[in-house]
Amino acid sequence: MAKVSSKYLNMEGLSALLEASKNKSDFDGAMIMTSFGMIIGKIVPVYSETDIPHAAELVNDYKTEYVDIFHEQNEDEELEIIGDGSLVVLEDATVIYGNNNTVDLEEITIHCTDVIAFNPINLAQFKEKLNK
Repeated sequence: MAKVSSKYLNMEGLSALLEASKNKSDFDGAMIMTSFGMIIGKIVPVYSETDIPHAAELVNDYKTEYVDIFHEQNEDEELEIIGDGSLVVLEDATVIYGNNNTVDLEEITIHCTDVIAFNPINLAQFKEKLNK
């Protein structure tokens, strides 16, 4: 039986919602709540299809390479990856900590298991409210 992370599917659903509502709403980003604070930004695919790959893309490629090498070197042994390792990438991100300190990042990769809550947002309106 194949398994897939429910949180990963939720993040993919949020991404699809944002993409589908581009011309119908003001939503252009997401707010993701984690145990260390909120993160706002634009959800983008892990595989960026640009000349400069996301960190998540490099990590996924390394993971695939590691599994392939393991199977080549240990033909009689199975490798079980623990946890699903699903990731979500946000560009033009702002991390907002509980004490209201913020950090702006070009990109951040979050494990889907760290997501507590999420919501589609209008980034400019959200940032304006933060500054009040």
